[in-house]
Amino acid sequence: MKKGFTFIELMVSAAVVLVIVVAVFQVYFSTMSMVTLSREIGVATDDLKDVVESIKAAPFSNLQALFPAGAPVNPASIGIGALVLDNESIVVTYPAYSGPYGANPDLLLVRVTVTWTGRDRRGYTQSFDILRSRGLS
Repeated sequence: MKKGFTFIELMVSAAVVLVIVVAVFQVYFSTMSMVTLSREIGVATDDLKDVVESIKAAPFSNLQALFPAGAPVNPASIGIGALVLDNESIVVTYPAYSGPYGANPDLLLVRVTVTWTGRDRRGYTQSFDILRSRGLS
């Protein structure tokens, strides 16, 4: 009796190894895509936070002049450096706000939205809403 593997046994074991290798590579590439998207979301969030801090620091009376509704924010004008994501744009809008007691001219809802194109060529959007008040300043 000869010892060793038959051709069929060798082909079956090669197929099993191939299935395992393909599964490992799928997990690897999926993980790398998630890491890339997570990095992009982190960069976008940091950019949004920088704009929100600038809005908080701006005088209430000049807010809409400094950040015109619907116009892209120039990062250099608020000192945050260049936007690094593909096709990244940050826009400030002022949606209508009505509190529990109706409209209040001393309150202003500000929405800051960032949009960008990810490495996967899909479009992404993230927004922050803040409520500014005329206050005592």
